[in-house]
Amino acid sequence: MLFDTHSHIYMCNKKQELEIIQALKDEDIKTTSIGVDLETSKKSIELALKYGKTIYASIGIHPNDVGKYKDDIDGIFEVFEKLIIENSNVIVGIGETGFDFYHDKKEDKLELQEIFFKKHIFLAKKYSLPIIIHSRNARDDTFRVLVEEDFKNFILHCFGEDLEYASKIIDFSNNCKISFAGNITYKSSINIQNTAQNIPLKNILIETDSPFLTPQIFRGSENYPNYVKYVLEKIVDLRLSSGKKERFNEIEDIIYKNSLEIYGL
Repeated sequence: MLFDTHSHIYMCNKKQELEIIQALKDEDIKTTSIGVDLETSKKSIELALKYGKTIYASIGIHPNDVGKYKDDIDGIFEVFEKLIIENSNVIVGIGETGFDFYHDKKEDKLELQEIFFKKHIFLAKKYSLPIIIHSRNARDDTFRVLVEEDFKNFILHCFGEDLEYASKIIDFSNNCKISFAGNITYKSSINIQNTAQNIPLKNILIETDSPFLTPQIFRGSENYPNYVKYVLEKIVDLRLSSGKKERFNEIEDIIYKNSLEIYGL
């Protein structure tokens, strides 16, 4: 079995929802639909309620979307808290949240994104849920906040850093999860590949971030949750080629169990 730990099914527009879900059922794959704002968080809950144990939900506000809610920060998190209470059977995570300084200057975004990041962590602590972290061009600030908040129950989604940083994160939180997406299959992703090859297997998750980051085999077209198998295949290839005494089925099983563990399933 496979678990795509991070997808945005509601953003896929080349295939119908039912077609996407059927592919997951046919291939025995689960996924977590990740919210990026209030609307998509509600949509993720709706999908999880509709498709039972095939889809789960995570609710939160992407760092690039925090500006929508800056005038009533406490109010929006009261809404999110109510959603958690009412849908605790399908909500398995908080986020995605974190920092994104790719498109704008850090000094223009840091303060507000940090407020929202810490609000997400507060909710995660209160309800014993993991946070799903989006960290782009923000490795130092992401680590700083985790240390300041002493929060260790997290997924570092769509890992894009290097082995040194991954090791630093794992030293801080031995049971954290580092999630690899379709970009691990790209020739240019040397640091990502080196990380997946060398960190402990117990810290690895796989994801698609669909409809984005389509694996190399279908690059240029829309990505779907069932393509997570190509991420797994790449990780297996990397680890076996390095001489690790692991087997395909062993790697698959451990990564699947990692997913269940972090999401409390």
